[in-house]
Amino acid sequence: MRALFLSVLLLPFAAFAGTDVPSDELFGEASVRLEDAADGLVERIGAWLKEDKARTVRVAVHADERLGTMDNTYLAAQRAKALAKALKRAGARKAQVVTDAVGHSGVARTDATHRVAFTFSGGPPPSL
Repeated sequence: MRALFLSVLLLPFAAFAGTDVPSDELFGEASVRLEDAADGLVERIGAWLKEDKARTVRVAVHADERLGTMDNTYLAAQRAKALAKALKRAGARKAQVVTDAVGHSGVARTDATHRVAFTFSGGPPPSL
């Protein structure tokens, strides 16, 4: 019983399992511009953050190597910046959004190297 009480007490502060979204659902090929299809996802996360200023989201953007395009780490960083800006326009506070950029070099494209990972804390995550 004591462990259950402690779990419930700490629940609002726990990080919840993340949600991965393929990069091409949010961005065009080698682009930092958010696709129109990303608007709904951004609005849902922004509204979730706006409900409670204690909530946060970590956005980790993974970009894989593209021949003839910008550096993958730079691409990931610019995409992370674009997502953070969009989330702020959707109602998030600056302190609620933490971004990470991960560039993958010399590896074949996989789901792990071509994704955006969202990790939510401060309450049950929004449905994406």
